[in-house]
Amino acid sequence: MEHAHHQQKTSIATTFINFMRRHYWVLFLLLLLFLFRKTVVSALLVIFLIGIGILSTLTTRIFNYNMGIELITFVTIVLAYAYNPFTALIAAIIMVFGSSVLQGRLICPITIGRYGTYVILCLLAGIFSGIHVTTAGKFLTIVYNLLLWAVYAMVKGFSLVKGAIPVVVSIALNFFLFSTFAQPLVQALE
Repeated sequence: MEHAHHQQKTSIATTFINFMRRHYWVLFLLLLLFLFRKTVVSALLVIFLIGIGILSTLTTRIFNYNMGIELITFVTIVLAYAYNPFTALIAAIIMVFGSSVLQGRLICPITIGRYGTYVILCLLAGIFSGIHVTTAGKFLTIVYNLLLWAVYAMVKGFSLVKGAIPVVVSIALNFFLFSTFAQPLVQALE
């Protein structure tokens, strides 16, 4: 009986050792997660936010109309406050590129205009970094939408009604997001 118990313990230990030899990276990842938990969680949150920013523009592709539903502006401003404007600009470039690929508009004047508006947005986020993220985010959302509306007017011609709908929806959505989620996200990322 004792011999069988000893043999079972040896078998479990051998199985575990063999498992760890084949899957050593699991132990390595768990160790990294334990040692650098905050950094790993922040990195995963940034990746998640960038992914959400890219996917949020799919409504334009699905309905073939820009309804103003996008999270790129929100994510960009949150990242500018959590880290710095340069990091936010890199994330914005990735999100605009990803959303342009999903929409099938990789090289078009609107996409180029969006890159320019995000450069301005990130610069302004750096200038207004002393203001609370909720207040600055709402202000920068208005600035971004007015800049993008100007880009649309230059490229596609000015249409007050057609251009106003996405602007109003975007501002309303971002005001809600900044009022509700901006400060907790910035704190989680810091």
